[in-house]
Amino acid sequence: MAGVCRRPTRPQARHRPVAIEWLASLNASGSGVARYARFCRPKLLGPQSASQEDCARRRNSSHRSIPRRRGTSCSSDLSRSCLLVSWRRGNRMLPSEGEMADFEPRWTECDPKEVLGTLNEVELRNAPKRLFLAGDPGLLTSAPRVAVVGSRAASEAGLSRARKLSRMLTSGGVTVLSGLAVGIDTAAHTACIEAGGKTIGVLGTPLDKFYPASNRQLQEQIMQEHLAVSQFPSGYPAKPGCFPMRNRTMALLCDASVIVEAGEKSGSISQGWEALRLGRPLFLTRSLVESGLSWPAALLDYGANVLTEQTLDDLFATLPRPVEALAI
Repeated sequence: MAGVCRRPTRPQARHRPVAIEWLASLNASGSGVARYARFCRPKLLGPQSASQEDCARRRNSSHRSIPRRRGTSCSSDLSRSCLLVSWRRGNRMLPSEGEMADFEPRWTECDPKEVLGTLNEVELRNAPKRLFLAGDPGLLTSAPRVAVVGSRAASEAGLSRARKLSRMLTSGGVTVLSGLAVGIDTAAHTACIEAGGKTIGVLGTPLDKFYPASNRQLQEQIMQEHLAVSQFPSGYPAKPGCFPMRNRTMALLCDASVIVEAGEKSGSISQGWEALRLGRPLFLTRSLVESGLSWPAALLDYGANVLTEQTLDDLFATLPRPVEALAI
């Protein structure tokens, strides 16, 4: 009958993970109890009763987007309260401690100088205004950091070289950075983790986005056990221009960069130029230099180095403190 608001049915078990995902997104965007009750509980968990006035208000406001406040987040106590109220009112079994942990604010916002220390004039000009961190911020200062980057469409030989280099760096006490893309980046991250080292993922999207989707599990592992960094706040749209900006930030965060394999239009080339602009050591693998591509020669002319078995010690020597270089 028109104008009659029917009482929603009791929420089903399938709503539980959806509700959790919604609460997590609200927690990141800074929404409060009132906005949670208005938008989430009626849609996902189902109230036990709803007046016609409530239904009309939801109809009138459902087309409006939820405003976001940059740099703010709902407190963990508030999130827990929202969750518990919803489950109790729905006569539901309370979530487990593991599910409650999903609602803790998973990242922090800071100024780059807070984690990198004093920056020179060139570094300040190229640094992002804010950084968003998920994981252990101490990885940015506890050990030398080397970025291992390259093509998404890498060859098997290129992937093998990336894994081998990542294991070597890990054995020498180096933290491995990469961009969490498919191809060389994924190979570098996974090899470092498998070798028992620490890795940092520098994202071209906000921390609550997973790009590519196939790397979601890897990104979540890095956010929980290592460190993920982004310069983009939650809700920022992913654009092609975000990834060159990410490359500039990665060049700033690391002590040296290594390009393992990349084509003529690879985004890794931009990281090479940004590293040189910042005065950071840049290394290109010998196979890349001998590939016949045009851009490696240009980078070599501006100060890049060739990385071979014989020059591996040169890479370790450029790092801010001595590390043990192992023979390949």
